[in-house]
Amino acid sequence: MIRGFVLALVFVLIASPGTGHDLRGLSDRSITLANELNVSALTKLANQQPDPGVRYVLSRLLLWAPGQRLRACFYEGTSEEKLLVTAAVKKLLDGKGVNIEIEFGTAPDFQSCSGSEELRVSFANGCCSAFIGRTSLAAELKNRPSIKLQGITKYSPEIAVQTVMHEFMHGLGLNHEHQSPSAPCKFKKEEILAAYGWKDKDYNTNMKQLEQSSRSYLWSSYDPSSIMKYYFDSSYLVDGDESKCFSKDNLLPSKRDYEGLRLAYPANRPPISAEQTRSAFDAIAASGASERAKALARELRKMTP
Repeated sequence: MIRGFVLALVFVLIASPGTGHDLRGLSDRSITLANELNVSALTKLANQQPDPGVRYVLSRLLLWAPGQRLRACFYEGTSEEKLLVTAAVKKLLDGKGVNIEIEFGTAPDFQSCSGSEELRVSFANGCCSAFIGRTSLAAELKNRPSIKLQGITKYSPEIAVQTVMHEFMHGLGLNHEHQSPSAPCKFKKEEILAAYGWKDKDYNTNMKQLEQSSRSYLWSSYDPSSIMKYYFDSSYLVDGDESKCFSKDNLLPSKRDYEGLRLAYPANRPPISAEQTRSAFDAIAASGASERAKALARELRKMTP
């Protein structure tokens, strides 16, 4: 059994932004957008399709296609910042059996953003956050960063690499591990709100447990070693350092993190035709799904040859 991650069946794997993983930075509205796509309605729609290829595309709305080469770019940044990011992503994926590629272009300048790339990095718009998976292609996000890493070189080398990996795993479709339906975390909400100046919306986006609905998510047992969880100081946990959610900072993806990535991007998935892909997106646009989900489907439909 693969354990220790959550796949949203409009597939969102569990993970997200944070500060050093002791709540390093706000996720602005990146995660909120993904969670507003009405995954239950889309999963129900997928289950109604007679075509297995169409069902597959529908159930993976937020995940990229296995084997896809994602174009990554930079809006700005120094050579040091760009090299740090590209090296961290290479370390994240190379030789790990995850069937997805991220292409930055040629060093030392790499690729500048035109606005149409799948993963768009900024070093000037805050830190640290990333839009989940294909939400980066939503019309409202065109010509805007999808991954924000301002000040990344100010962290220690280990924390900088950790943060880049964490945010790019968001970009591949992951959400927070500590928000898993199976997570045992009990937080001192008022202390967190006061310490970080959060509103209830910020707290719910970053901390609230995801619904225990198998129509929306596929999850397993909680993974305290996941890079996709925040590191919590014991003062923010109801049970202090006795909490099952208290652990040392997680500097690299865990074994279970990689099991989840390989499930999301398997090496042996049969190819899905462009016609099946178009049919899936047309079905979403004509369904009772949320307006944001339908808008994203229309954008993805335009990109399907």
